[in-house]
Amino acid sequence: MTRVKIFSSYHENELDILMNKWLAEHSDINIRDIKLSSSLASVNEDGIPLFTAMVIFNPRTAPI
Repeated sequence: MTRVKIFSSYHENELDILMNKWLAEHSDINIRDIKLSSSLASVNEDGIPLFTAMVIFNPRTAPI
C-alpha cells in the first residue's frame, strides 16, 4: 500500500533536518518519490516562504 508523509517548514534548512530525522527513523520503507514545493505568502510588504515536501513510499514487507 502506498503511503505519504508531508513535511512543512518556514526555513529550508529545517525541512532538511525534519526529513532526514524521519527517514533515519523509518529505514524500513521503500521511497517511490519525493515532491518538493515552495511558496511565498505576502503579508504587508514582507514575504513569508513556506517549504513543503511529500515523501511517497511503500512499507517494506517481511520476506517469506
